[in-house]
Amino acid sequence: MATISITDNHLSANNNHNHTNSVINANTFGNTSNVSYDQRQPQAKKKTKWYQHQTSIRICFALWFTIILATVGIIIICLAQPDSTHLICEKTFISMARKNYTYDSRPRYVAVADFNNDNHLDLAVANSIDANIVILLGDGNGTFSRQYTNWFYDESGPYWIGVGDFNNDTLLDIAVANYDSHDIDILRGYGNGTFSIEFTLGLGSSRPMLLTVGNFNEDNILDIAVASNGTLDLTILIGSGDGSFEIQTNYYLGHDSMPYSIDVADFNYDNKTDIMIVDYGTSNLIIHFATENATEQFLIGSSFSRKSIGAGNLNIGSTLDLIVVDSGTNSVIVYEGSGDGTFIVKANHSTGTNSNPYSFAVGAFDHDSISDVVVANYDINSILVLRSYTISLISTENSWSPDSEFQPLSMIVYDINNDQNLDVIAADGLSNSVVLFLGDGNGSFDMREAFSIKNDHRGPYLIAVGNFNNDNQTDIVVTLYLTYKVRIYFGQKNGSFVQGYECEVSQDWMLMVLLAGDFNDDKNLDLVVGNAVDGQLAILLGDGNGSLGEPLYYTSVYSSGVLVAMGDFNSDNITDFAIANSDSHAFVISLGNGDGTFKDPTYLSNEDYYTNCLVIGDLNKDTIVDIVITIPDNSGIGISLGKKDGTFENRNIDIAILNSITPSIDILYGNGDGTFRTNSKLNLENGSDPFLMATGDFNKDGEIDIVTANTGSNDLSLLLLQDEPDFINENTYPQKSGAHPSAATVGHFNNDLRMDIVVVNSGTNEVRILMNYNSSTFMKTATYSTGENSHPQQAVVADFNKDNQLDIAVVNSWSDTLKVFLISNNGTTANSTEYSTGSKSSPNSLAVGDFNKDGWTDIVVANKKSSNIGVFLGYNYPTFNSQIIRIEQHNSYPTYVVVGDFNGDSQWDIAVTCFKKNNVSVFLGLGKGTFENETSNPLPTSSYPTAMVVGDFNNDNQSDIVVVNSRGKTISVLLGYGNGTFATDISKSTGSSSPVFIAMGDFNKDNKLDIAVAFQTDDNVGVFTGYGNGSFSEQMTYKMPNVSSPVWVTIGDFNKDNVQDMAVANFNGNHVGILLGYGNGTFGDIIIYSTGTNSGPCAIAVGDFNKDNNIDIAVANLYRKTIGIMFGYGNGSFLLQVTY
Repeated sequence: MATISITDNHLSANNNHNHTNSVINANTFGNTSNVSYDQRQPQAKKKTKWYQHQTSIRICFALWFTIILATVGIIIICLAQPDSTHLICEKTFISMARKNYTYDSRPRYVAVADFNNDNHLDLAVANSIDANIVILLGDGNGTFSRQYTNWFYDESGPYWIGVGDFNNDTLLDIAVANYDSHDIDILRGYGNGTFSIEFTLGLGSSRPMLLTVGNFNEDNILDIAVASNGTLDLTILIGSGDGSFEIQTNYYLGHDSMPYSIDVADFNYDNKTDIMIVDYGTSNLIIHFATENATEQFLIGSSFSRKSIGAGNLNIGSTLDLIVVDSGTNSVIVYEGSGDGTFIVKANHSTGTNSNPYSFAVGAFDHDSISDVVVANYDINSILVLRSYTISLISTENSWSPDSEFQPLSMIVYDINNDQNLDVIAADGLSNSVVLFLGDGNGSFDMREAFSIKNDHRGPYLIAVGNFNNDNQTDIVVTLYLTYKVRIYFGQKNGSFVQGYECEVSQDWMLMVLLAGDFNDDKNLDLVVGNAVDGQLAILLGDGNGSLGEPLYYTSVYSSGVLVAMGDFNSDNITDFAIANSDSHAFVISLGNGDGTFKDPTYLSNEDYYTNCLVIGDLNKDTIVDIVITIPDNSGIGISLGKKDGTFENRNIDIAILNSITPSIDILYGNGDGTFRTNSKLNLENGSDPFLMATGDFNKDGEIDIVTANTGSNDLSLLLLQDEPDFINENTYPQKSGAHPSAATVGHFNNDLRMDIVVVNSGTNEVRILMNYNSSTFMKTATYSTGENSHPQQAVVADFNKDNQLDIAVVNSWSDTLKVFLISNNGTTANSTEYSTGSKSSPNSLAVGDFNKDGWTDIVVANKKSSNIGVFLGYNYPTFNSQIIRIEQHNSYPTYVVVGDFNGDSQWDIAVTCFKKNNVSVFLGLGKGTFENETSNPLPTSSYPTAMVVGDFNNDNQSDIVVVNSRGKTISVLLGYGNGTFATDISKSTGSSSPVFIAMGDFNKDNKLDIAVAFQTDDNVGVFTGYGNGSFSEQMTYKMPNVSSPVWVTIGDFNKDNVQDMAVANFNGNHVGILLGYGNGTFGDIIIYSTGTNSGPCAIAVGDFNKDNNIDIAVANLYRKTIGIMFGYGNGSFLLQVTY
């Protein structure tokens, strides 16, 4: 037979010990479940920098427009019709005045708010060198006509700004952290944009760096949290409501700490404001959880060894778990979230001796909704994939028996003596007595007889417990074996029991069911009993004095012994019954009326099976009771989920199934939605023929234990359980450190409505088209030579001759030429024309647009070695009229070119990054294919810009530019004024990371542009969330595997959730990483798709190549001289690449 037990919270114990969990025996008359459910070392591989390859420097700087052109001609149409009413990529531009600051004022922070209540956003800028706060009042059109300066005394060093109404006058005030003067200034706002210093609070020699505003003590008055790197602490300043503050407490951040970022949120969902600090100095994430009027620090990790931290859902709970990779101990440590903001160490998995795990990522690699972990082991050159996180149970089995002739017929788990330790009450069929196994809280029992009924010649059979006479003592109810009698034994204060009321149900009955509950809502315990012969039930209503009323008979739908479980199945706070039996092939529900009577039964199933055990519980966390039955004839279980809606609880139900034949126990872990994961198995080493089972925490270790009654060995087996969660599947992949495809783009070349691929092979001097003939392969190719020793670098696709057929233009860096291929209708033939870009010009990038508004597509080329850009105006195709635009400084080394309308005249302009000149050069178009002289926008010294994006980053309808500076380790923001000029760059440090590529998108769906940056040397991608004012949040980094060298990032919606995702080309890692966006600015863990050993993926393009409405990926593999296609499933996952 099989017996089921249901437990809460993945076999972790409930601290309320005063509960019932009972099961009874089966015999030839059928099986009945009696349940009162209350609750229950080689050297590391050296990185090869992609820009150290002569080919690579021409590849990954030049392919941004190739990516844009990967969709079905949308951008081409945009560029071909650059008027203000049709441009997809443009907006209307309005000139604005430029705001100049004194030289080297060093603005540290900018805050955005409406300081003068005119419904226009204003700016507050902290200038640390000038020691002032500048207020710029917005006019609502992107300009700032008025400026107020609030001066502080010299060397105060204002560093950070917080905004709020600190004196409750409905006007915004400002809090300033002064780094050099070690104090906090409160500036009172007057509602007109002016401020005065209202209050200054000294903080000793603290060096305050960061501050944030929140209500930390729940008094509805704003407080301030200050992080200081001088005193290495977090200071809470409690607001009084009049603009003044007092120091409440300090929290030490730790030796060598350097607070890097601060934020507030309710991290543990208790409606209280918590504080999180990213500590750069100690590599710690510190969360201060608010408790009452104080905070409680939770520290993850330490500075003794390198640690990486991430989050995932490892146990299918409703709370996130933390995964820590510790290089000091060569291990992966799992901290399971408890739901209250705290975490408990649950698993510690070795990554291998001397492995030095350097980084890791989390993702569901096998689509089972359980997070898996991939770890990069730096010193042993391997990738470790840990899958199938499973809670394994270790059991310590002890046997307990009062004598060798002990024969348990039924048992129940309950705290019978109110000592807060769980006990077991068992009916002994041989001695005709009830035996108490009194728990000591350590997993041991003191055994004694509760009472004997030997004189009745009929022993106890079924057991129920409860307080039937309302004297605060637990009583025991028994049925006499194979009789119709029910008897109550009243518990005494000294722990003994005396015989009390006895009831005879019916002389022709044989009792097989006994349950206690309040069936008529009078707060007194009642009983339900069942007849094994005809399946009838009887209700015995208690009077609260220990007596029972006359039986109220209830005819069930069965003609033999029944199984009964009780619960509130329709959420009306009235007890109902679930009824089944062993040979009727059905089970039913009878809803209670609240007066001790029940409605006619409702069939739940007429399936052709029988059941021998029936229990209830909330299986899918909807607070509605569900039903579980065993089905012996197919060795399974059946589950019926309650359907009535209700609020959710943090509750998962697990199921334990007792197998008498094996003997063993199967554990099924609940997913919280009514489904269950793969079970664990516990073998009974000592007990034989187990047939009863119950659960409880007998040793108070927080883990549910299991007790079984064994008829073969005449004893009880107590299995003290301990969780040992771990990853049960582990795979290790060793890592190693032509055509040289340098670019890829897509388009329709043979008019079959399938996306084709264009590949530029610099090593073999050719352009190749891969024709897509079905949904999985590219069967036909067309190859066009770019000339001997031409070394093509980049291609663009456009209709250059107005025949409604896409053509190809490619730049050749060694032959100093631009070559245009006019493609035939079937894509297999082409006519080509070659144009010189100038001697020793080495063109490496190109873009297209209609620069003179004549309706023909023109081409702009960036020439790296000649430090100029060339414009080729299209007319009478296939000919071009070329023009050279020289960049002023010799050897400027232009690396990246973009086009846009920077002065709002509906003419195309050009922007170029100059690698060695450290600037962005802008050439304003005059509309006839000619351009004004260069306007230089300097970047920081030795910044070495490599890539840029154009967009409106401060929502003023003007085009701005964001540049990544590879050597300067910064991101430069150039805010456009709308007249072709740009504000002085605002540089944002990327720390020790060198950015090499950039992409933009709206990752958190707030209609403000965000950016994603590839950091090759640090093996990660950083996401900077835009605030819509030209500034960005501190980066949130997403680690790539160690020695992966990400060099390219692009954006697309890979799982059709209308949220932007990322694809990353990892050059040395030889793979593409997919990060699925959550829509809140964060991304999931990386999912890795290999491009092959020593492939060197350097560029990627996305598009629907097989017309299945799913985004696919094309990747250029430099070393393998191939193009890899990864077909998307539309759910964020991809097929393994097919190479061409």
